[in-house]
Amino acid sequence: MAKNPPSFPTFEESFPVILSLSDEEAGRLYKAKVTFWMRGEDPNFDDSGGLRLAWMYEEPRLVSARHSYYLTSVKNRYKVYQRECEKRGAEADAIGAWLELQKIRNKNEGWGDTALEEVSLSEVQR
Repeated sequence: MAKNPPSFPTFEESFPVILSLSDEEAGRLYKAKVTFWMRGEDPNFDDSGGLRLAWMYEEPRLVSARHSYYLTSVKNRYKVYQRECEKRGAEADAIGAWLELQKIRNKNEGWGDTALEEVSLSEVQR
């Protein structure tokens, strides 16, 4: 089960923003992106207005990309579940019941699966 997406995206539209930063600031921004992506920790850029501005641009894109990854992950797991039920000749639970059970198991068994907590039933049903 994926706890975090395996990599983070770099956005083409970010290139001008990154070029406007010094090498040191660009390195700090990169480190902040990795830390945010892997640990969910927000950076502290109180000492640099340029970095704060760059982060205001980057953060929503990272959040959206991670959520999209989680949603795809959950949908793919449900498809695997459906195929396995089909192989056994069993009827698969509806996606709502399956998702709710997965969320309960995630909590009770300590899976630490962020994807299950991040997505809603209405999103999975689309």
